[in-house]
Amino acid sequence: MNNNSKKPLISIITVTYNSEKYLSATIKSVKSQTYRDIEYIIIDGGSDDGTIDIIKNNLDIISYWTSEPDEGIYDAMNKGIQAAKGDIIGIINSDDWLQSDAIENVVNKAEKIHQDEFIIHGKIATFDEYGEFVAERRPKNYPAYQLFSTPFKHPAMFVARKTYERLGGFNTNCGLAADYDLMLRLYYDGVQDYFIDKTLTNVRLVGISTGGNANATNRELFKIIKENNGSIFKSTVAICGRILNKNLKRIV
Repeated sequence: MNNNSKKPLISIITVTYNSEKYLSATIKSVKSQTYRDIEYIIIDGGSDDGTIDIIKNNLDIISYWTSEPDEGIYDAMNKGIQAAKGDIIGIINSDDWLQSDAIENVVNKAEKIHQDEFIIHGKIATFDEYGEFVAERRPKNYPAYQLFSTPFKHPAMFVARKTYERLGGFNTNCGLAADYDLMLRLYYDGVQDYFIDKTLTNVRLVGISTGGNANATNRELFKIIKENNGSIFKSTVAICGRILNKNLKRIV
């Protein structure tokens, strides 16, 4: 970052809807961060279980929260991004949790790169619904993978607020593939990403895009590819060229 020695404010956003099962663990992971300059935002979609009680019991760590009907998870994420005042914005789902030093590692990386716009991301550890470890996921930077999925996932992705201000947030017209659409826009615009070779986030495989919605997500991916360049073939060539050029620049 190009600023002075002042430590950056980090905004962390959690979107909730009837999230009482795991939300306390998510909040605890934010509260337990070794880095302290955190603005924690919770955007609730009108829960009718115990979610609101959990939120109210943790107002010592929550900077801003609201509960109202929304148009889906990405609409709620956009509300959180719009409310955020931090220099860097991260999103942690209500059934996931951060490593205790995740934000500190992100800030250390940001202070080294001296840029106003960037993506910082790391590894994700995945767990099943019973809390059993499944696998550790590293970013997949080869072009064939990036054609049909995101090279890194938003629970371990931290974006400069200036980048969101300039490019916008999630496109809610893209359904479950709105995060893929965001990645396309970031790649086309040339926003540089920086990888931290550490686990930043722990993810439970119970979310909206990790279970029975995979087929719907894939349909949305093909729709986005087609709409971005007029045809799947033209889009494939364009995306491959964009990613290849980006990776070549890293090598040289």
